Amino acid sequence: MKIKAKIILGVYLLTLFISLPLIISSSYLSINGLRNTVGTLNSPESLKGYADQVKVELKYNKDFTAKNFMDRFWRDVVVFKKDGNNFIVKDSTITNISEKLDSNTEFYKSISNGKDFSAFTDLNGNKYVAYFSPITENNQITGAVFVGIPLSFLDTIINPIAKTEIIKNLILFFVVQIICLIIAFIIGHFISKNIMNFVDKITKLSNGDLNVELNIKSKDEIGELSIAFNKFVQFLKGFMIEVNSLSNFIDNTTQNIVASMDNCINGKNSKYYSKLQNPLQEGTIQLVEAADNILENIKEQSASTEESFTALTSITDKSNNILELSEDTLIISEDSLKSCDNS
Repeated sequence: MKIKAKIILGVYLLTLFISLPLIISSSYLSINGLRNTVGTLNSPESLKGYADQVKVELKYNKDFTAKNFMDRFWRDVVVFKKDGNNFIVKDSTITNISEKLDSNTEFYKSISNGKDFSAFTDLNGNKYVAYFSPITENNQITGAVFVGIPLSFLDTIINPIAKTEIIKNLILFFVVQIICLIIAFIIGHFISKNIMNFVDKITKLSNGDLNVELNIKSKDEIGELSIAFNKFVQFLKGFMIEVNSLSNFIDNTTQNIVASMDNCINGKNSKYYSKLQNPLQEGTIQLVEAADNILENIKEQSASTEESFTALTSITDKSNNILELSEDTLIISEDSLKSCDNS
């Protein structure tokens, strides 16, 4: 696995690790809220407030109807009127309900004694989360109120909500995944770009290319590494110049030693003979000619005065000495070459 892929994978896992608790907490809140909703709807005691609301509206609102209440609160309502020992249906949102309550049921016995009743119960063949409450007037039971939620309604409402929450959490999860991948790719590309640039320059340097330079401007460790790399390349350039200079010096010195040794051994047969003899002879001859030219110039400039003639005589003597010394040098040089030739 290349370094870019490793960086992207590492950043992705890091961002996912950070975002995962957020997803879990969001899912927990959604599920917990749904659980509370289901628990509230499944609790018969939660319907007491609605039953009390119905009784208040029956007393003070002449336009009250069970259907109007259901439209507002999404609860089934049945209003019973007591007739003797029977509770007769007066108004109801439940169709096909029996005209009166079954006297053998628990809720009938409870409201007949002036007590509220709440439970999961069957009413007209349907299962309900039910709440019964008697209606009293002057300490007399004049009727009763039923408020309930059919369990089929819970399935109809809760299941779609649950599915919606699940889908929402899945969408959130995939969105977070995509965001994590984008962040990981951006960060991984930024980091790996500098690293790959550094690797490329190192590769060129290892192949002998000293004209490399890193232009990383970041102020982190990679930027410091770039500065150190550039200094190292400059050091190598200077070192190679010194090595080449030393190599050329050694090469020239070696050639001179070889030429001298070959000339001493082989004499005139040496391939280096002319290279050594001719420069020495030419230098000696040039020295003699220069001395003659100086002597002639001094004679011409000093001929007008007697004092100058004396100086001329002195200079001439010295020039003759130089000439003789030059001739001696030439003779010695020739003798040296002959000696090498004889040896």
